Amino acid sequence: MANQIRKRRHRSSHAPPAAFAWDTPSVTGQRQHKSRLVILRWFVVLIMTGLAFVAILWNLENQRDPLLLAPIAFPPKGPAQEIPAVPSSPEKKSETAIAALLEFVNAPSHQERAHGTYERTETVEHLIEYYDQRGNSLPQRVINPTVSALSLRDRELLLVSFTDQDGRQWSAPFEWKGNSYLLHWEAMVGFGEISWDEFFQDRPKGHFVMRANFFLPENDTVRPLATDRIVILVSHPELAQAAGVEVQIGSEVHQQLMGFPRLIDIPAMVDLYWPEGENAMPLLSRWLQRDWIER
Repeated sequence: MANQIRKRRHRSSHAPPAAFAWDTPSVTGQRQHKSRLVILRWFVVLIMTGLAFVAILWNLENQRDPLLLAPIAFPPKGPAQEIPAVPSSPEKKSETAIAALLEFVNAPSHQERAHGTYERTETVEHLIEYYDQRGNSLPQRVINPTVSALSLRDRELLLVSFTDQDGRQWSAPFEWKGNSYLLHWEAMVGFGEISWDEFFQDRPKGHFVMRANFFLPENDTVRPLATDRIVILVSHPELAQAAGVEVQIGSEVHQQLMGFPRLIDIPAMVDLYWPEGENAMPLLSRWLQRDWIER
């Protein structure tokens, strides 16, 4: 009996160890409860996020739809502006050309003057060089302006001739372009590679491109001792009086001149040079007009 009791006690002393904490039923239940709470929270977060996203889209649609549905507002159409036509009567042509000349003379700057010129390429630079660097002056007064018409190659030119306050004679050619008469300024002032005073006083060697008004007499005047050349007159505000230049009879220049009217100033750009000899006159070797006669 004693052995049996001792044996039982021995068995009771070797009872199985207690289960680990996380394997107990109470702890397992708590873990499952927490898992459900986490899932529930994420589900709520997803629902709230979805609602917020839907609200944002709804706002965007409400802001965009009025823009899409609103009619496009175009500016009201004003009355169509008519492009001015070329004046029809001689009186209106003269009045318009003289007004264009006065506008050019009275312009506040060279930039404004360039808007009224026919040749737009480098016009501002040429105006600065002629008036500011060469020391030439604009006409301060336009005295007794007269207008004559000249037709060349189906192009009508109006030559406004006038005298300024210093008694200088000017011939300003105008041509209709776009919606107004524009001034062939380089033809009016004789803008060239050097001044006319320098050309006649210094008699420089070489060819020079010059501008001036050329006057063809009623009949060809042959220079004495040079029966193969005729003399035409060149005038320019820089010259105190008209000077003579020679043209070779039968040359290309002579043939071109024969197509121009006589007894009228013709603004042009030419090539001139001084031939050998003390008594020589300048020789007009080429007619280089490209702006308002041949273009």
